[in-house]
Amino acid sequence: MTAQTVFAVPLLIVVLLFVVLCGRLVETRLRVDSAAQDAARAASLARTSQDAQTAGRKAAAEQLGHGGSSCARYTVSVDTSNFRPGGGVRVSVSCAASMEGLVGLGVPGTVSVNGHAVSPIDPYRGSALGFANSEALLHPNRSAGAEQ
Repeated sequence: MTAQTVFAVPLLIVVLLFVVLCGRLVETRLRVDSAAQDAARAASLARTSQDAQTAGRKAAAEQLGHGGSSCARYTVSVDTSNFRPGGGVRVSVSCAASMEGLVGLGVPGTVSVNGHAVSPIDPYRGSALGFANSEALLHPNRSAGAEQ
């Protein structure tokens, strides 16, 4: 009975560490894919290419910045080369997921996880032309509501 326990306990520990490793990888992969999808959608709703770059990076940062032990370092690439009505925005997110604490499995300290997403731009929407809102009041009507 003692010999069986001596062999079973280390094996169970290795299996447990492997399950934790798989859980970390799956959680990181889901977060990276979700960040890429959110960033692509946010970028596709922007009016200009520059605003799309900013919105995509901000959306990915918000998604990857929420807790968790993974994704201490990440990069976001927003491709707006096809930014036009009917085109699309492609976002790539790369994350260096930390695997520290899983000694004994031969896993490196960080594992690279990548995610990609494409979001179409509505073919019927307009784009910013640099004009101000034509319905906005430049000079408010000061007499509106005033007693006469």
